[in-house]
Amino acid sequence: MVDFLKSSPLLISTTIKHYFNGPPRPSWDLKFHINWSKLISLLESANTKTIEQMQQDGSNPAPVQADVMINEFKIDNKYRREAQVHLDKILKPYEHVLDPEWKNLKDDGINSEWVQVNDGWEKKRN
Repeated sequence: MVDFLKSSPLLISTTIKHYFNGPPRPSWDLKFHINWSKLISLLESANTKTIEQMQQDGSNPAPVQADVMINEFKIDNKYRREAQVHLDKILKPYEHVLDPEWKNLKDDGINSEWVQVNDGWEKKRN
């Protein structure tokens, strides 16, 4: 509801402009015109925010669909140490853009997620 209240002036002004002035392009219907206006508004508001503010806005997790299962767990550092040799070879060309922090192993392991989507493929296979 709050999102609707925030975007009401944009929706109303775009609708009025669409019908009184015509669409910006002849092929645009009202729905496309409104979505375009929302995108432009979003991009303009992004220019006034710091990176930290944009990250904060995007940090609210999206709701998970009923057929998606997420298991969170920690991977022990011994597996990271074993993979480090291979990771170093693969990531060598990108070393100049990688944050050196990624190599620092935390004492308690690496936070991980295993995401499974049940799209019915098990039933189809049987």
